[in-house]
Amino acid sequence: MEDIARHSDAAEVMDIALECAAAERIMLNRYERKLYLNIFKSIVGKHRRTREIFIDLTKRMHPDNHRVLIVAKNIEELEDSIFSTCDHVVKNVKMYLTALDYKNAGIEDDIASSDYEKYGLNKPDVDLIELRCFFLRVIGDFYRYKCEIIGTDDDMNGAEEAYKAAWEEADPYLYPMCPVRLGIAVNYSIFLFEMLGEKVFGYKLAHKAYQEYLDADDVVYEDDMALESGFTSIILRDNLIYWKEGFKAIAANQLAFENELMNG
Repeated sequence: MEDIARHSDAAEVMDIALECAAAERIMLNRYERKLYLNIFKSIVGKHRRTREIFIDLTKRMHPDNHRVLIVAKNIEELEDSIFSTCDHVVKNVKMYLTALDYKNAGIEDDIASSDYEKYGLNKPDVDLIELRCFFLRVIGDFYRYKCEIIGTDDDMNGAEEAYKAAWEEADPYLYPMCPVRLGIAVNYSIFLFEMLGEKVFGYKLAHKAYQEYLDADDVVYEDDMALESGFTSIILRDNLIYWKEGFKAIAANQLAFENELMNG
């Protein structure tokens, strides 16, 4: 409980930081935005793991045990906390992106160059797009966390729209080895494959991102970014292997079924 309380205190600090950044239209750097994500992700993650423990416990308890109702109440409270935190993050991140509101900066060059320094947009063609893509993925992630429990249609649509918007910006404008681009490819493809049932689309998107990562010329990244890119590419690769084996199994079962019909 102390650990969760400590993260809650840190979350309050990050909320204030994000609010200040929005008010001054300040671009958070890579470290700051990852810190924001990790703090809230940790809070949700702890509640999700605790919820899973309680659910598993109820399956092993006798139905007549009066403590089943107590555990069920705890599960409900954890779910409410997860939903509340996810809604909170989505709302605040949307507020921050709306405050920046420079979607086309660096692409259509619709901001005067004199304004770049004023708003901290030193490299709008890369930095701003990377920031937007990162936070769009965050919105998709926290909608998805709700969907993995009992999400509404609005949650599913919110996740899909956020992931799609993130990928549509990341795909053409971020370098194939960029960890933000790779992270979007991982989470969006998983959402497509496992939650929307769009298995072929999800596989193709992941394959595209992974192949372009392999084909890209090496660039000099900071050590932590290079490590993150490498780790994320491994997740993409492993997902592709797992999904491909699933496709093969489906094809084999279908062939066996067709042979049985013909020989029946």
